[in-house]
Formats: sequence, structure tokens, C-alpha cells
Amino acid sequence: MNNGQLHKRADLSYCAGLAVDTVQFRFWESHFFPSLSFFETTTHNMHYGAHLHDTMEILWALSDQTELIVRERSLRMARGDVVIIAPHEIHGGGAVGSNPFSFASLHVPRVVLEQLIEMHLLEKNSLFYMPAFQFIDSAAANGIYNDFLNSLFFSRSKGSQLLCLSNVLRKLFRFRSTASKTNVATKTSHPAIKYVQSIINTEFTGQIDFGQLAIEVDLNQRYLISLFKSIVGIPPHQYQIALRVDLARQLLGESFSLSNVASMAGFADQSHFNRHFKRIYGVTPGTFRNAISSF
Repeated sequence: MNNGQLHKRADLSYCAGLAVDTVQFRFWESHFFPSLSFFETTTHNMHYGAHLHDTMEILWALSDQTELIVRERSLRMARGDVVIIAPHEIHGGGAVGSNPFSFASLHVPRVVLEQLIEMHLLEKNSLFYMPAFQFIDSAAANGIYNDFLNSLFFSRSKGSQLLCLSNVLRKLFRFRSTASKTNVATKTSHPAIKYVQSIINTEFTGQIDFGQLAIEVDLNQRYLISLFKSIVGIPPHQYQIALRVDLARQLLGESFSLSNVASMAGFADQSHFNRHFKRIYGVTPGTFRNAISSF
């Protein structure tokens, strides 16, 4: 994928329990920063299952009605509204009833945020005190999306990409001080869950003994699972699967075979991989890849 260039539109059919819809999207990925990516969809009626990303996600609603489900809350987004979602935060959503919708999503990896802080282009608390999610309405975010598009895709150097990102992030983050409490969700914390989550984050492609982890944090295994779900949003094994799906989604942009992607992401086999991927994205990994590789 070429640096700074907006990819051509490609067709992808989704079946989401509603009518089969064809969504088109354009996709961009940085040549300088792996996992720094952006995509924009046309209208479709997909409803995405609970999933996560290991990056911070900035989600723009491009249609009149979009639903975002996060922290057991259903947020109705109007055209121009923005939500900032922290890394590893479980979320889903999509079409409201049979109404088609469209959205755009910017994925910013932690390494980019850290570099922006190092270069004093972003305040330190922008990363380390990031809420679980923050909603910014269209009136406050007016103009930011178009300014972002007009700068990022014409950036031809590492420095210009970082400057563009710092501009859009600083504009969005400044609304934290004025946003109402209903628009911001803080992260619930517990030392045992933070420890278990850190282990899963680093070892998710392998086999994890959750019984042993329960012993290490001195909790009953059933209680640990219940506590993890109440804080993170899903049980620890489902969290592990979500991390595998997110890694596989990124690997599908490479030249690895589907069986290799399944193995590298930690799935038992390709059938296991297909089932979990389709549950979230509505299509098989092969269909998803064909849309990416057809640019």
C-alpha cells in the first residue's frame, strides 16, 4: 500500500441478517507507521459484532443515523459526530434498523501517540489519561474531518504525517475539558484485571491457562472471569479471540496465505478463523482480503 495515497474504491458484499448490501470503501495505510490506517465506507446496512483494536480509533459518522455500542451503552450518532475509542475497548454497532449508514475510521497505534508526545506535538495526558471513549458532537467537530482529509493524504514524509495527526488529535482532545459527563466514559480499573489483561495482550496468539492466572492474582477462577467481564466488557477468552481477529485483520493486508494468517493469529485452523472473523465482520477473511487486494 502506497504512502499518502487514497486507494480506489472496491466492492464488498455483506450479509448482516438484513438485505444483502454492497459497501464500497477507500483505504489508506501509512508507509512510515505500520497500523496507522484510515478507511471510509459508502452506505451499507452491516451491523458489526463486538470487537476491539490494539490502536486508538477515531470514528466519524458520515450518515444521519449510526449506532455505536460501547460500555453497554447504545450511542446514536448523527452525521458529523465523532467518537474516540481507546485501544482494546470493546465496541460494535452499525445500521439503525434498516437504515443504511456510512462511517470513516482512523486507527492510530500507540507508538505514533508516544512519538507525538516525545516531539511535544501532543500532551502527555492525551495518551495516559485517555478515557474509554469520548463522544464529540458535529457542532464541536465541525470542519475537522475535511481538514484532516485534505492534509493527511497529501503528506509525503514522516514529519508531515505526524504534524497532520497532531493537529487533528489536538483539536479533538481539547473537547475533553468541555464535554459533558454523558459524553465521556472513564475506564474502570482493578489491579488483578490489569495484570491479566496485560498477559493476554502479549500472549494472545498462544494458549493461556486462565486457571493459573487466577492463582497468580489470588482469585477464584469463576470470580476472575466475572470480574474481567464486568470491567472489560467480555470474558477473558473472548477478549483473547478478539485480539486474534484484530491481528488477522491486519495480516490480511499482507501476502500471507489464509492458513498462515490463521496460524499466525493463533487460531486452531482456518475454519476456526473463518467462523470468528465472519461473526464480527460479516464476511469470510477471503472475501475481506479480495476487497483489499483488488485495489
